[in-house]
Amino acid sequence: GEGDSPSGQGVPGDLYVIVNYQNHSLFERDNDDVRMSLPISFVDALLGSEVEIPTLRGAAQLKVPAGASSGQVFRLKNKGFPKVGGKGSGDMLVTLLVDTPKRLTAQEAKLVEELRDKLGDPPQVEKFKQAVAQLKKVRSTPS
Repeated sequence: GEGDSPSGQGVPGDLYVIVNYQNHSLFERDNDDVRMSLPISFVDALLGSEVEIPTLRGAAQLKVPAGASSGQVFRLKNKGFPKVGGKGSGDMLVTLLVDTPKRLTAQEAKLVEELRDKLGDPPQVEKFKQAVAQLKKVRSTPS
């Protein structure tokens, strides 16, 4: 009943509103929350860093702890969309994407190899290797 009435007389028709959303280059809406992927260097993931990130209401600081993993999600409270009814806001969910270099010089490769030798396998890699070894052991045991 909010549309035009024929020739100003009679019963008004309905009003239809069509809303089109466009994708944003950084943000993705998830109900009241907003999601963002944050690429960081493998060095920053390894050592930790503090990164300034954009939010819907300006910039915020995100502290990435040392040893952060790709896919790890950080929640920034109340940095999302306003909730319907005006009671607070959703959160901003920031997913880390650890970006590794595609090409290394010979010297860089040597330094990384030395680092790998000194550090050994990280916990998730070690756990995976143990699970694979256990699986091989089970498969090789005669029935």
